[in-house]
Amino acid sequence: MPCPTAPAPRTCSTHWRGRLPADGLLPVEGGAEGEFLRPLGLAPWPGQAARRLLGDAVIERELDRLAADQQEDGGWNLTFMAWKPAVAWEWRGAATIEALRTLSAYERLAVPSR
Repeated sequence: MPCPTAPAPRTCSTHWRGRLPADGLLPVEGGAEGEFLRPLGLAPWPGQAARRLLGDAVIERELDRLAADQQEDGGWNLTFMAWKPAVAWEWRGAATIEALRTLSAYERLAVPSR
C-alpha cells in the first residue's frame, strides 16, 4: 500500500508510523495464507525512510532469518509463491542478489580478503 499522495520519504514515514505491527510483518492482501511483506522488504538498506519505523531488534531478527535462509548451493529461494516452477527458478537469481545486497548493506556479509 503506497503512501496516499506524497512520495516524500518524511511524509511517507509519517503515514506509516503507528500502522506497522510491532513485528514489522504486513499480511499481503490477496496473497497466499501466511504470506507477509517482511521488514527487510520495506527497508532493504539502512538509510531508507522505512528503516526508522522498524526497531533494531526487528531488523536484527530479520537479518538473522535472511542469512539462515541461504540454501546449500549459496542461493536464496523466493519469498512468494511462484505460479510455475520455471518462474521460481528464473527469479531465484534475483532473490539471491537482493539477499546479498541487503546483507552487505547492513554489514552482515563476510567479505573474504584477497
